[in-house]
Amino acid sequence: MRFHRVVVSHGTRKRCRAHLGGTGTLVLKPDIVGKAHYERDCEPFLIGDVDPTKGFVHVLDDISLDVVLGHLDTVADFIAYLTKKEAFYRSEKLALAGGEDDLLAYYLHYINDQEEHDFIYPAGTDAVVVEPGQWQLFSASQAYVRQQEANWVSGAWDALIEEFGKHILGGTSIASTHFSVEEQERAV
Repeated sequence: MRFHRVVVSHGTRKRCRAHLGGTGTLVLKPDIVGKAHYERDCEPFLIGDVDPTKGFVHVLDDISLDVVLGHLDTVADFIAYLTKKEAFYRSEKLALAGGEDDLLAYYLHYINDQEEHDFIYPAGTDAVVVEPGQWQLFSASQAYVRQQEANWVSGAWDALIEEFGKHILGGTSIASTHFSVEEQERAV
């Protein structure tokens, strides 16, 4: 069993935007490690590796949480992203990302040899900087439109499952008079 630690920092947008500009998302800077996050010379609103001795912690803000969960809407997709992000973060290949949403754009832009989204960088690259604004550029691109169209069928199935689940759990399913919740779940 593997656990992914995720912390959500709510209400930082306004102060982060005033201090750093941009959309107000937390900036990802992997070379900030442990106590360096709260030492005097550390720039606020930058997130690195919180405590490498206790496992990786994904720190999201409310903006990036909405973007990530809105586009990685299956458990498998979300877990794949978290796993690959942790490896990329600790690979020393990521120097800086303008925000989690920008990092997600980078991830969704590239496909590896197994035809999965991944953090790909050219051979011989010392470090990658994911500039702020990449999410806005990506979400306005034709590649994004094609991805959304390809995911439409999956979204339709998700909506059907949610509708059935709502009625099964609410006891309003026509099958609830004949079958248990467990039996209806298996059918769905």
